[in-house]
Amino acid sequence: MLTLKLQRIGKKKQPHFRLIAQEKGKNPKSKSVEILGWLNPRTKEKELKKERIEYWLSVGAKATDTVHNLLVSEKILKADKRKTFKISKKRLAKKEKKKKEIKKGPSFAKATADREIKEKENINQKLEISDQEKTKETTEEKSEEEK
Repeated sequence: MLTLKLQRIGKKKQPHFRLIAQEKGKNPKSKSVEILGWLNPRTKEKELKKERIEYWLSVGAKATDTVHNLLVSEKILKADKRKTFKISKKRLAKKEKKKKEIKKGPSFAKATADREIKEKENINQKLEISDQEKTKETTEEKSEEEK
């Protein structure tokens, strides 16, 4: 399957791209079927062969997300732009967790801290009560033994 993709041809730290038609699985640095234009992202200059791009799209070639957005902005394609990045599930889960915490606000954080403190106090009280009961039992046992 043919795709329209960008091939980097610029020097180090000076990107310059060609728009090419090429097999989907091939490395963009390898030989392409046809060169359809070029663009320089630093100076925003572009030169695209509109007729050839339309031909390849009509034949069934698919554009990568970045090329698709480029063609939409140049009004060669009439469609909506696509997202060009994907968020991993792990990062998305972290993001949603933070949103939930933000929605709950600082009052939620304070309430959870207060709840934890109360739980600790309850545990300490229970321990004290059990210690008191043990001391009572031992004193009662001693008094019974003395009798």
